[in-house]
Amino acid sequence: MKKKKYLVLLLFLIFSIALFSVISSNLNEISKNKASISDLSSPRDSTQELKVLVIEINPILYTITDKSLYPNNNGHPKVSEYFGQDVDQHINELKTDIEESSHGYLNVTIERKWLNEFPTYNQKKVLLKSGQLAYKFNEETYIEMSRVSGKNYGNWYNMLSTDYFMSIDHNNYDFFDYNYIINKYNLINRRKNGDFDQVWLMNISPLGTAETKMIGKNAYWINGTPMTTYVNGNGETKNVDCDNFVIAGFEIARPDSMLHSFGHMTEQIMKAIYGQPHGDIYEKNLYNVNSVSSYNQLNYWEKFSLTSYNNSNSNYTGVGNTHFAFNSTDSYNYDNLTKVKTNWREWLNYPNVSGQSFKEDNDSAWLNNDINSTVTTNRYYDRLYQRFWFSLMPHIAGYTSNGFYNNWWKYWYSLDYATSIKNNNSSSTLSHKVGATIAPNYSVNYYSGEKETYTKIPNGNNVSIGNTSVLGFKNGYLYGKGAGSSKVTVYYDGKSISYTVNVSKSDDQITVTSNTYTYDGSTKTANITSLSNSTLTSVYYSDSSCQTKTTTTNATTAGGAPKNAGTYYVKVTSSGNDSYNGTTSVCSKAVVINTASNTIESITPFNVTYDGKSHSPTVKTKFGGYSITYHKGSCAGATISEAKEIGTYYGVILTSSSSNYTLSGTCVFVGTINEEETIDISRLKIKKSKYVLVNY
Repeated sequence: MKKKKYLVLLLFLIFSIALFSVISSNLNEISKNKASISDLSSPRDSTQELKVLVIEINPILYTITDKSLYPNNNGHPKVSEYFGQDVDQHINELKTDIEESSHGYLNVTIERKWLNEFPTYNQKKVLLKSGQLAYKFNEETYIEMSRVSGKNYGNWYNMLSTDYFMSIDHNNYDFFDYNYIINKYNLINRRKNGDFDQVWLMNISPLGTAETKMIGKNAYWINGTPMTTYVNGNGETKNVDCDNFVIAGFEIARPDSMLHSFGHMTEQIMKAIYGQPHGDIYEKNLYNVNSVSSYNQLNYWEKFSLTSYNNSNSNYTGVGNTHFAFNSTDSYNYDNLTKVKTNWREWLNYPNVSGQSFKEDNDSAWLNNDINSTVTTNRYYDRLYQRFWFSLMPHIAGYTSNGFYNNWWKYWYSLDYATSIKNNNSSSTLSHKVGATIAPNYSVNYYSGEKETYTKIPNGNNVSIGNTSVLGFKNGYLYGKGAGSSKVTVYYDGKSISYTVNVSKSDDQITVTSNTYTYDGSTKTANITSLSNSTLTSVYYSDSSCQTKTTTTNATTAGGAPKNAGTYYVKVTSSGNDSYNGTTSVCSKAVVINTASNTIESITPFNVTYDGKSHSPTVKTKFGGYSITYHKGSCAGATISEAKEIGTYYGVILTSSSSNYTLSGTCVFVGTINEEETIDISRLKIKKSKYVLVNY
């Protein structure tokens, strides 16, 4: 009995250790992925509003009445309500998915429309319960068709088994009548007015639309046949003359697939922009990436969408694509526990994706990632993976070196990209001088049909300069830095135009800025600079025509910088260098030296005993000489020529003047001549033959 008890305890202990190991491993994995998506701190583009028109095609079932279950519409449920589906929740979840996955770049604003009708198809092939064919289901037929799917489900998976469903061409993504919706909601004109950017059809099953379809004057394939024409309400075929926009078709019963649909749209947009030089990214073993070197031969889009399915070597995978995560072995395989080596974490530091860090990972990358920590409802594997995938899509500001946006959401939003660049100059060779601004004139053509002409390059990141000692780039302009030749290439979305720029030497430009001083006996100069920064030789003149050089009277040397009061001029010669020719400036005003005031800096009054001699204070002036006129007793006293009698003296001190400084004068106390000392003999007493002074 004891042996059995110990055996049970031993087994429990082994199980506990194993369980703890698994939990610790999973916690480490969760912790590893938690600090991922939100770590990005690179500069971001300003928030872009995404205006969405939501058209809810969700008819009321009037043959069903239950006010306790369906308080609206007199107890009659919408189809979605009958099947327990929450349209508002699905719309809000998709809005949140886009905003969070774009890291706040897109701000989704929504306008709602409700269509109380069954979907209209463009072929009269819908089999009704009555046996007739129609363009849309009626309530009787729809309820009959839906019964097999059971309440609270109601999607096309189960409807497939009915003859009614099979009567429509559900594999034809153009079976839905887009013309009907376009005309009913005046979509062409509303798009022209800028009322919306995208249309979301929230529809009951079966919808019969493409997942995403582009409509516009230059529409292209985004997983649905593009519409460049439509049939108006009068049955006339018209060209679509508005900017491109997306109609996305979502089935209310499939909230798991909404972001998935936009994934396919993204794939087609990025394919159009980057191209797929190797083929379809869904093709098995499309790539043979087996080293960092071969990995870096791929473009960014191919690196991003690399998986263990489309690459023959599972040690080199990226983030994935819509159907295949980096470790998927088949389509929709989003819950695969198999670990492969992936560099998805490198995409946190885009554009620094070097292929130097491939680490093993599996579905925990998205199931435990912080981007999905806010998802509390409808945590479908598909939805969680797509949020992870979209969140790793490049979304920082700026351009790559070959002109692609660093923010792929800009392409997703605009549906536009550059298709070609045209040189508007007469030649691809441009000639300029050092220091000159260079403005290549070119036009960029976009898929939308827009054309932009530039004489200023809007961003330096899409400019490649072959010789940076010859050319520089600043504030949208190229400029000559040094004599020589350089190739310049401008990129937009991988399209480029190149110029050869020949830069020749310029005459040096000398700038003289005059300075104003007050005379202090030292030499004064102007501020002088040159573009060449070469050796400068200055000659100063005392006349405005630069004919009379300074002399040793008003300067230290002939032609040297002046020191005496006056206005002086200068001519400057630069020696030049490899980029600038030496030159001599015009005669320019250089220095103004104003006369100074010869002020008194200090006075030391005299204090003496009368001796019959003249006395004067010690005076220090700024520039030397001075004279004194004395007044006895006060400044108002009589003027005398000298101070020699007993008394208090004041004096007006006048400093000397010259062409460089002016005199100044002031009356101040200058000194005192005291009486000579006397002895009162009557107060002397004689004691022991000695004279003693008492009380003196």
